[in-house]
Amino acid sequence: MPRIIIYALFFLLIIGCRTNSDNTAENDQTMDTVSENIDPSFSLDDFDDLVKKYEDPERVNWQNPDKVLEKMGDLTGKTVADVGVGTGYFAFRLVRRGATVIGIDIEEKFLEYIEERKSDLPGSLPENITTRLTVPDDPNLSPDEADWVLIVNTYYILDNRQNYLEKIRQGLKQGGKLIVVDFKSGNIPVGPEEEEKISANNAAFEMVNAGFRIIDKDLTSLQYQYIIVAQK
Repeated sequence: MPRIIIYALFFLLIIGCRTNSDNTAENDQTMDTVSENIDPSFSLDDFDDLVKKYEDPERVNWQNPDKVLEKMGDLTGKTVADVGVGTGYFAFRLVRRGATVIGIDIEEKFLEYIEERKSDLPGSLPENITTRLTVPDDPNLSPDEADWVLIVNTYYILDNRQNYLEKIRQGLKQGGKLIVVDFKSGNIPVGPEEEEKISANNAAFEMVNAGFRIIDKDLTSLQYQYIIVAQK
């Protein structure tokens, strides 16, 4: 075989090896990107930080949960769906006031946390909290299931709020009520960025469009938040 042909074959072999190596590296990089995208759950460290944040003893000073719960009146025998239940900050208070609570969240770690923590409740109270894993655009309530739906610090992140509110309305019993607590506009030390906030007027407007009747819009009881109560 002529020497020039041997050189040509050797050159083609080198080019082929480099191409395969480049493709392998590119495929590995693509797989790394896909892995990041298909696993959006936060790490255990992130979760622990969220628990500390949600259960911070200082939260009571600005959240004023008792003031919120006063709006709901006597809860004995009532079923309350706590949407965005998180660590159960309100859920455990609701149970102690006589409610049966459905803790609804899209993050399973929070629901596991509540299931473990509810065993600390006295007597038969642990039986009065159930947890329900759902998706961002659906509260996963059965028709006429709840007397109350509570949404605290979560309204602004709901997907397709109009559709979500309509599903909440279907999940409420006749005459059932929705209570929303969310962050006021302006420079405040808690809550999301300004562009993410939903004003009280806009929230009330969306509720009315979903078939609710506003019965209370409280802009003063909480320092950093508004409270809106609406009825089916």
